[in-house]
Amino acid sequence: MSQATPRRRGRPPLIAVPEGTGRIIKKYGNRRLYDTRESRYVNQETLLDLFAQEEEVRVLDASSGEDLTERVLAQAILGEETRGSRPLLPRAVLRALARFRGRERGALERHLTQAVAAFTAGRSRRLTPLRRVAP
Repeated sequence: MSQATPRRRGRPPLIAVPEGTGRIIKKYGNRRLYDTRESRYVNQETLLDLFAQEEEVRVLDASSGEDLTERVLAQAILGEETRGSRPLLPRAVLRALARFRGRERGALERHLTQAVAAFTAGRSRRLTPLRRVAP
């Protein structure tokens, strides 16, 4: 007989929270998100604010420990898009995501990642004030 952690009635099994991996958010079966650092539930808007910060954020399934970060982040971004007046992702980008699959999707992913990195680097340069060198 194995020494598995006994399941608590009505609750998912306890999973170990990895140390030193940034902020961990647990996602429960009822779609609730729990911030383990702050010991409180968060909504999708708060989750997006956490992702926007420099600290690494990971979303883990509360019962299995599976990493759900990309899936939950995509859902939160697309959910926010329905509330805004201007869409974040233009129709052409959404169609490209639907159209390109398999190996082509990998190429599209690399291209989008490079484009975002270039945009971020350009934005950082514009926001950094120029320093004058003393004569």
